[in-house]
Amino acid sequence: MSASPLHRALGLVTSQIPETTFEFYSDATLGVAFLATAIIAAKRMSYSRSQGGAETTVVTAFYSLILLTATLRTIWLIVPSTFWSPYYTPHAVMAFDPNHPEWVLKFLEILLVGAGSLCLFSIFILILVYWADILKKYFYPGARRSKPMVTFLVLVSVLLIVQILNATLFLMKNYSTEGMILVKRIVWITVTGNLFFFTRAFIETIFAVMLVVYWHKYGTVAEVFSHTLWDAYILLKHWSEVAILALMLYILQSRFTTNMDGSGDATVDGGKNGYQTVPDSDPDGLTYQPAATLSV
Repeated sequence: MSASPLHRALGLVTSQIPETTFEFYSDATLGVAFLATAIIAAKRMSYSRSQGGAETTVVTAFYSLILLTATLRTIWLIVPSTFWSPYYTPHAVMAFDPNHPEWVLKFLEILLVGAGSLCLFSIFILILVYWADILKKYFYPGARRSKPMVTFLVLVSVLLIVQILNATLFLMKNYSTEGMILVKRIVWITVTGNLFFFTRAFIETIFAVMLVVYWHKYGTVAEVFSHTLWDAYILLKHWSEVAILALMLYILQSRFTTNMDGSGDATVDGGKNGYQTVPDSDPDGLTYQPAATLSV
């Protein structure tokens, strides 16, 4: 009986080489960058929680997601890739395969990377949910609005269920780790389809198309992941994540400092709860009725 396509695929990956020196130092540098991001996010989150108030609650949620994302990425990148698998590039391994005991660690690695991606995209889901709520409030003042945090939790829960289903199908031997990678690519394409994340969506789309083509033609994606191509993917993907997280920390800190500097000047910090009182009269003697304007 001839060998199945899956066993032929497993045979192909034995020719792959371990992690190169460039890949080792590249991952270590990325790990340090994410670690620095995690430390800054932890300090900002601690300070934000001590302030109290509705606005700081939302800011604390953002800091918490940034901290989770950076921490999970740090763990994955700081730990040498040889701990997870003898191969640096992805390769096909079936669950409970006695000939490949490394499947357990490879499975845990995929879960770790997936959890980090889920936390990363949760940040942007939270932004979109609150933007939608703000726009609905001002364009449809009388309309009934759902709570933004409830909407956020529902959307994130759906993505989490997809991740759990993906892992379950792998453990049931419906497909190998290659299948898990392909499913994740498709999910992240749908999540990252926005202008701000165009570069990430473009990269994921290219890889998804390549995976589908090779899977259909050869029954494996082992030939896709050369070291050069995989290195380029990792560098573009994760340095863009570092840049985005750092930018969000800067934006949140700038906004938070402006509102919480304690100066007491309504023209600077927008007054209590972001509102600013309009003076009763102007220098020309015209009188105004008391009113309040929202400081944007």
